[in-house]
Amino acid sequence: MANKLFLKPAVGLAVYLPARGRNVLPDGENIAVDAYVARRIADGELVEVKTAKVSEVKINKNTEGD
Repeated sequence: MANKLFLKPAVGLAVYLPARGRNVLPDGENIAVDAYVARRIADGELVEVKTAKVSEVKINKNTEGD
């Protein structure tokens, strides 16, 4: 199975994916990295988006026991 990354186009660009027959979504999407996609990343046309980790849940003082 191919390595997948969450990628989006660099600011101001539209990047066509021949394998999908359309442009990469502006907000990004999971894309299998093949030779074509690797070249777009190397050229700076596609950028990897690191997803933020879920932050710790803060306990509301009103829900704590007496």
